[in-house]
Amino acid sequence: MRIMAKEVHGEDYRVTEHYWVDTNVILRYITLSPDEQAESAIRLMNAVDEGKIILHIHPLVIAECCYVLQGKMYNLAHVPIAQILQDLILSEGIEAEEEETVLKALDFYGKYEIDFEDAYLSAYAETHSCRQLVTFNKKDYKHMGAACYSPKEALRDI
Repeated sequence: MRIMAKEVHGEDYRVTEHYWVDTNVILRYITLSPDEQAESAIRLMNAVDEGKIILHIHPLVIAECCYVLQGKMYNLAHVPIAQILQDLILSEGIEAEEEETVLKALDFYGKYEIDFEDAYLSAYAETHSCRQLVTFNKKDYKHMGAACYSPKEALRDI
């Protein structure tokens, strides 16, 4: 970890390092395995808690976390996955890209037990100017706020 210190008017100011975090680091922190990598992930998160590091999380990393945690190896349910990842994103020292959209997507993911990618697309549509989706799988979107159309319906007025 690199921290730069400068003397300014007799006070010690530190520049906090920023890093993008990969899925495997988050998974090691959540699952506590394998041991050696989990210990490193825990130390990293402790540094985040202490304000020494800022971690940035991309929505694709959240998507991969959902996919892995609900998969055969960990077989976790949608609700606990959503809660764990929401808590992580809302932690001090964590900055999620598209945070509003990702949090809404995790809410949909947990509540409707759909793929994170579908939840994210609906949440993205709700939080951006284009609020219409086209899909062959309308059932996954029926409870969410974005307008949803089949390709045939989307082509009807053209």
